[in-house]
Amino acid sequence: MFKTKKKFLVAFLSLIIGAQYSCKEDTTEPTDSVTTTEEMYTIGAKSVTADIIKTSDGGYLMVGTSYASTNVEGDIAAIKTDSRGVQQWSTSMGKVPGTGTGSLAGQTIKYDEMGVKVVEEADGSYTIAGNRTYVAYPNASSTSGVRKHTKIVFYKLSASGTATTSDGVELRSSTEFTDQVSDFKIDASSGASQYILTGYTSDIQQNKPNDANNGAYDFTDILTMSLDASFNALWSNSSSAYGFAGSDYGTSVQVMSNGYLIIGTTEESVSSSSTAYFSRFTTVLFTKSGGTPINVSQFGDQDYELEGGYSVYDATNNRITIVGNTTGSSNIAAGQLVVFQIDDNLSIQNPNASNTNGFGFELITPTAPTATSINNTFKANSIALIPNNGGFAISSTLSDNLGKDICISKLANDFSLPATGWPHYYGTGSSVSTSQEWAGPVIPILDTNGAVEYAYTGTFNANTSTSQIGWVLF
Repeated sequence: MFKTKKKFLVAFLSLIIGAQYSCKEDTTEPTDSVTTTEEMYTIGAKSVTADIIKTSDGGYLMVGTSYASTNVEGDIAAIKTDSRGVQQWSTSMGKVPGTGTGSLAGQTIKYDEMGVKVVEEADGSYTIAGNRTYVAYPNASSTSGVRKHTKIVFYKLSASGTATTSDGVELRSSTEFTDQVSDFKIDASSGASQYILTGYTSDIQQNKPNDANNGAYDFTDILTMSLDASFNALWSNSSSAYGFAGSDYGTSVQVMSNGYLIIGTTEESVSSSSTAYFSRFTTVLFTKSGGTPINVSQFGDQDYELEGGYSVYDATNNRITIVGNTTGSSNIAAGQLVVFQIDDNLSIQNPNASNTNGFGFELITPTAPTATSINNTFKANSIALIPNNGGFAISSTLSDNLGKDICISKLANDFSLPATGWPHYYGTGSSVSTSQEWAGPVIPILDTNGAVEYAYTGTFNANTSTSQIGWVLF
């Protein structure tokens, strides 16, 4: 039975959008900006964004999660637009409720599905990866369920938005531990398309390095898998896991000439006698055939508490640039953006010669949008190359005393910030507003005249029961 819902919705009039939202930007527009265009989309009663790609026809595809109403499990949502953000179609996907098996036998199982990442295939179709959480209800008439394990699910969509399978393809569905996907890429270099994914699993492996406390505080490992075009596993590293002593997460994946690079975070104990843990960035290079880890590097120490690991690969210069943020420690304040760069041998590069922290990190705190913005913290979401060797664009969510805003920052190739004109902020301008706008990824592109534009997605009015997926171009 299909639960795929397809809606051809007319985009909101700009007058309506303007009445609901306003831009809160620096007094100087970003140097590379053009006229700001924005669109908001309704799919379900509430929707949350996760990813955006530029499509081969010049438009965009956004993926996230839609909810029919409050306290109801979500479906994976996809919204296709033209080059100016005008909606062409939208689709939602989710598995219909059923009867549980194994430890869930006799219970009614509903599925809470979240869209995470999307890629466009060579034929113009789309592949979406998401996370499916099992929610167990005592029976079909129950109104209260218990969240159980989560599994990775893939859906394929035609170019016009039609799902090719009703329930998608669920990975490792016969097991009851949790797997979650954070990122995946296509590798077609061998002639046959493969999917390389990363995320995390609760199916931890106890025999691993630096496990001072014998796994007592070990909850997740980095998940890395290679799948064929039908989502069958070609290989999975160490039973799909790789990690250290504490909770480990894979955040992004890059397809390189010498292997598959996984970027994420790992936790390690401060000392062999301590139960205190600190988190740092980890990069693991796997062979393309067989998934053997051939190079591992870690960045940071117990003076840093780090999260994130979003990355972009400059294949021309063999450089991988990575962004995350601090979460606080005894020496480093929470909410600073952290940017660093490595080469394809996982050796740290230092574009900023004045950097003195010893790890090649650049700690960045973008300028606040208003003088009344205090207690500012930033949570990284994505990093992208700006065309024509123009540096990097970073999307993040600013949290301050006024709420949450979307922040798009620009970095030069040496990690320096522009003297004027940046960052770009989007949020409600009222000094008493508690509205929340959450950042999605940003895509720098060239317009027909060769000028740089920036398209991004976000979740608007995110703290309400009627949040919307939005698209902004500036």
